[in-house]
Amino acid sequence: MAREELKEILTSAIRELEEAVKALVSMDNRTLTGKVWKAASDVEYATFLMSLSRRESEDEWKKIWKLSTDVDVGATLITAQNLLKQATTDLNSKDEEAYRKAWLARGHILNVQNKLDKLRARVVHLQRPS
Repeated sequence: MAREELKEILTSAIRELEEAVKALVSMDNRTLTGKVWKAASDVEYATFLMSLSRRESEDEWKKIWKLSTDVDVGATLITAQNLLKQATTDLNSKDEEAYRKAWLARGHILNVQNKLDKLRARVVHLQRPS
């Protein structure tokens, strides 16, 4: 896959995260969830494509990554967005660094998805009649 196509995918994810932050501010949970899902999908696809052309397979830095249970949704979305912007820039000359940043952004987005899923499950549980 050409670098330009990867940039388009990552840029799409950045836009989705921008929209997710706007939805968070306006308390539009349905839009927030959809935008986070779309960004996650884009980043998952981009990191998969990037991994196909990598030489390295032993990534020690991945072993320290853990899903977090205490996630500030807004701050985490912005962190992911910033990592994706850096990854897009790094695609020009630092493929491994671009992959690492995109992979880390993916993890942050998955943390947000996990928190949103748990919040939604809690709301559904509280709304059920006893």
